Amino acid sequence: MRNPRCVTRIAQPEILDEQTHPVKKLAELHRSAEQAATGENNDRRERLSVIRMEEAKVIVNPISPDKVAESPGLLEYAHTAGGAIIRPEDKGKITGRAVAAMREQTDMQLTQLYKQMQLLAEQATAIRNRVEISERIYSATMSFEPVIGHTYYFYQRKNGTDLLSMIAPNEWGRKFPFERCLATVRMMADHTWDVYYHEVLFNE
Repeated sequence: MRNPRCVTRIAQPEILDEQTHPVKKLAELHRSAEQAATGENNDRRERLSVIRMEEAKVIVNPISPDKVAESPGLLEYAHTAGGAIIRPEDKGKITGRAVAAMREQTDMQLTQLYKQMQLLAEQATAIRNRVEISERIYSATMSFEPVIGHTYYFYQRKNGTDLLSMIAPNEWGRKFPFERCLATVRMMADHTWDVYYHEVLFNE
């Protein structure tokens, strides 16, 4: 019989901690090395950027300050190789051209005003003549009351008196009873007369 106190112990496998596992520990070391390299690269980039900025500050313009203009666009001459050629103008020519242009414009305006004056004078003459003939028509013999917009015929008798009639010269037949037909007239809204003078004599 076996001794109950005698118990055989079986060796258990060793369980490794995650932090002490050699493979994981090696991966952690690689990760740290990569982070360190990345940090060094970032530091190197920053140092290069600072160096370049410092170098840019100390760059010296090769052009002499005496030959540099603060406002080159306001110079009286071309300041670039491809700039337009600027030649000084003769003040006498400039004044002469300005005076010639001024006279041309003023002459044109005076001509327009003169034409307007002529038109106004013609209109005034036409109104004066219309008033004179209207007074003569109202002084003539008429057996009816004229109506605005209607056309009538203004005759001169053989005794020199005037007559306003509604009968046209070609409606009298063979015997024309007047010395002549002076005009065809139409009463306007202002009670003056629009007159169309006859150049053809209507007689016997």
